[in-house]
Amino acid sequence: MRARLLLLLAAALAAWPAARAQLGPSGSLGTGASPVQLAQFQPGIGPRANNLDLGPGQSVRLALNCVDLFADTPTARVAFVAPPSDATVTLASSMELAMSDAIGAGLLQVRGRGPLDPGPRPTGPWFDVMMTNTAAEPLHVSMPAGTLLVPAGQPVPEIGPGVRRLLAAAQSRGLLGSETLADAVWATRGFTREDVEQTAMAPLSDAAARRVQELLAAADLGYDFGGDSGEYARLYEERLRELGSATLPARGPAALANGGHAEAEVLADAEGHAVVKLAAAPGAAPLYYAGRVTLRRPDRLEVELLHLKTTRPLEAVRGLILVKLASG
Repeated sequence: MRARLLLLLAAALAAWPAARAQLGPSGSLGTGASPVQLAQFQPGIGPRANNLDLGPGQSVRLALNCVDLFADTPTARVAFVAPPSDATVTLASSMELAMSDAIGAGLLQVRGRGPLDPGPRPTGPWFDVMMTNTAAEPLHVSMPAGTLLVPAGQPVPEIGPGVRRLLAAAQSRGLLGSETLADAVWATRGFTREDVEQTAMAPLSDAAARRVQELLAAADLGYDFGGDSGEYARLYEERLRELGSATLPARGPAALANGGHAEAEVLADAEGHAVVKLAAAPGAAPLYYAGRVTLRRPDRLEVELLHLKTTRPLEAVRGLILVKLASG
């Protein structure tokens, strides 16, 4: 029986690399003729060590720190793989496999969170994945802190050994699961305070930014979280010059799709290409975006916000913003 199991594992692992990058037309995993790379979805790092016992069919929810600030949150249709690491899966027979091999052999499934999955949705800079035992026997899963999971078909991001030191420093300071740690992880990937603020549509306080820099220093990491200040204002001015014949500014209070409010200034050309400047609070530093005007009326504008670096719709505000204009 054990020899038969080993043969089945070997066959599954041989087939997995050829199929893992392909998606069917609806976005579900399949073997369609046109592979689609999922480079827009988040890889994630497990900040805590986990030792899990899963019965057949049993699922567990894991919260992962986002690795790519600019990528989208994975959906239930996004399957994950585990690059080579110290994470392991042990079968009831005491046979131990690398987690990457167990996923590839179909013994373990990891996917993004779906709307029907139980529990509250994460509200911070991390996301959930659902890990399910798809074998016919109990499994023990061992995941050291820093285990990386990557959407199938995406390139594996390079994660340096300093991330392990960062997680250890965060644990000693009680910062696991904190926004400070999430921002520090992004800093190790080259993202700055401004990147975080502009992408999340939420200015960071100087004290919060200082805590991130202190955590990086505690892990002996020399990244500058406050670097490139003013970069988005420069990108905004470049995009404004590209518009050329932009109309006069339209100013007014804006209702955001996430329930927030801001004061907005919109400049757009005749085709609806726009730049948008938002002030989330009186005296707050502006937030800068590109945009598309989808509706113009004398009393209002509807605008889709686009990230100035990625040029894609802003995930922090899924939907249009409504800018109310003064009548007359």
